[in-house]
Parts: sequence; structure tokens; C-alpha cells
Amino acid sequence: MGNHQRAWLCGWHAVCETLRVGRWLPTEVRMAIESLDADRAEELQTLTRELDIPCHDCSASELEQLLNRRDHQGCAARMPDFPYSDWEKVLTDLTESESACVLVLDRIQDPHNFGAILRSAEIFGAAAVIVPEREQSGVNSQVVRSSAGAVNHLPLVRMPSLVDAVKQLQQVRFRAVAGSEKATCAPANEQLTGRIVLVVGNEGVGPSADLMECCDSLVAIPQSGQVDSLNVAVAAGILLYEVARQRSDSTSAQNAAPRSS
Repeated sequence: MGNHQRAWLCGWHAVCETLRVGRWLPTEVRMAIESLDADRAEELQTLTRELDIPCHDCSASELEQLLNRRDHQGCAARMPDFPYSDWEKVLTDLTESESACVLVLDRIQDPHNFGAILRSAEIFGAAAVIVPEREQSGVNSQVVRSSAGAVNHLPLVRMPSLVDAVKQLQQVRFRAVAGSEKATCAPANEQLTGRIVLVVGNEGVGPSADLMECCDSLVAIPQSGQVDSLNVAVAAGILLYEVARQRSDSTSAQNAAPRSS
């Protein structure tokens, strides 16, 4: 996908969800009436009008030529650079919770993996996602669609140093746990309640050595097949689920505990 296509977000659900949330607004929208039913066309027109965003009519073939793809679903939005969240504000917000889970992604380069991980992070209640400034997939149309719009709902921070970010979180009582094939402890045997930083690494090499070194513990997902490793998006989803499961069990246990009179 060329840089021109990367600037455009297509797909009715992706475009409308981005407009509804209002965090990352397009500079213009193009709509092929012939490819949309009346209700969808009306909703798109209403949203762009309320947000004072130019909405231009075009043909389906013009959209296809613009995007170099056919699965545009009748609309496309020209997007500015993604507005990453401010680290200092996110850090302040995180200290207000005793059970926040922060996901740190170390150089996830495939946009589909990045989007799928963001989708799992949002579904399983991650409080924020941190990515590096270099060697990391940016937020583009592929990421938005793979995330099913989750990118619009998560604080997403870009940092020059993931190690520094993790250390700052540790200073406010976060425990950092990295997924690593070298680990001997399974996620189910690691305490993942309270303030937790989950570190997930690059598709090919995993987390960097200096990042793993600053973590409090390492975990490995048990495997019994012949394939070397899980896809990084699948692995991240399993780790995030385990955090959510342990927290749910902990809450249930607290609620079931007898109260003193």
C-alpha cells in the first residue's frame, strides 16, 4: 500500500465509528451513493454535516481508483496523522487505578497484527497501550479495520524509549511482565492482578533484551504442537485474557468473602 492509500480510511463501519468517536477526525469524506443504502448514506451525511467535515459525492469506480481497492463499501475518509495520547496525562490517569493493565508493544511491524492486538486490548480492558517511535507499525487504514475501531477507544502512546516508560510505571507500583519463549512460568501461575504492565515483543525476535531485563518477571504460554510459536496477536490476546480472568476471579472471591459484623 502506497503512502497515498495509507492516508485514506475506507469502509462504512470504520469511517462512521471514527466520526462518531470524534477523536481522530478526517479532513474530508468521499461517498459513492450508488454503493450505499439510503440509511447509511444519510447517517454519513449527517455525521459529516454535524462535524463540519466536507463530504463529496463520487462514483464507486472513482473510489476504487483513488484507493486501489474494491472493498471500500462506498466511502472513504482522508485522515491526518493519528493523534497519539499525551504520556504525562496517561501516566497520571493510570495512577488513579489500583488495577490498571498497560500493554507495551515492542516493534509490532505488521498492521494486521497491530490492529488485532488493539482489538483484544480494548475488549479485555487494557487501560493504555504504549508503542515505540521507531520500527513500529503506524496507525493506518489496515490497523483501524483490523482493530474493529478499537484504536478510537484506547489511549495509545508513542514513546522514544519503552524501557523508560516501563521504569516510570514501576515507580508508581506497576509490575512488568513480559511474554518470552525463554520463560518457565505459565501466565496462569503468575500473579497478574493489581497494577500490571504486559510486554509483548516483535513478531520475529520478541521483546528486546534491555526491555526484558527491566521486567519483574517473564511468562511463556504453554504449547504442545510442532510449530515454533504463536502469532504475536494470538499470544497477546491470551495474555490479556489471563489478566482479565484473574481479575474477575479475584473480584468474585472478594465479593464472596464473609463480612465481619
